[in-house]
Amino acid sequence: SFQDAVGQRPPSVLLVKALAEAAERFRDSALAHAVLKYLPANPTAALAVAVLRLCLPGAPLASQDEGVSVTQIYEQHFATVDLSQDVQAQRLVADAATKSGRTDIFEKLVRSLPDSTSRAALVKSYASDRCLIGAQRMFETCWEKDTCLHNVMLGAYIAGRDMASAEKLLSHASEAGTVDVATYNTMIKAYLQL
Repeated sequence: SFQDAVGQRPPSVLLVKALAEAAERFRDSALAHAVLKYLPANPTAALAVAVLRLCLPGAPLASQDEGVSVTQIYEQHFATVDLSQDVQAQRLVADAATKSGRTDIFEKLVRSLPDSTSRAALVKSYASDRCLIGAQRMFETCWEKDTCLHNVMLGAYIAGRDMASAEKLLSHASEAGTVDVATYNTMIKAYLQL
């Protein structure tokens, strides 16, 4: 067994990550549960991503209520881990938090992202999937809305053909002083395409 292989001392983070990847590849529930048992107190972002992927539909830790398993694992083990390197892992947590009604988990995820660029990437991910509601939810949860974040959300509204919301956002961004040349160019192009 895995426990016999590691002996009395805790396995290294790399070994646990490799175990998680094997559990995902072979869809092995026993390996996946061993991963959870041996998670270190301070997991790396790469390990967090590998474990969260075990919760995807069809993966070994996926449950009937996908949102619950993801939010529980995230809350117990990864709430302070920076997931900015993997938008898919961010989306998994954000979507699960939404499905299970856990706004606190959603807010923890947003707070764990280190900068506006990381938060904008998640908004852009929703926008590129034509999920305007997800993009809006992410945007509204961000406490700091800079030019980059406003421009990404503006693009999401335009891609979703919601010009009224785009105009409203432009007005708010202008009042907040978070507009630039790209902001105005985006709006001009949108009007030209109507």
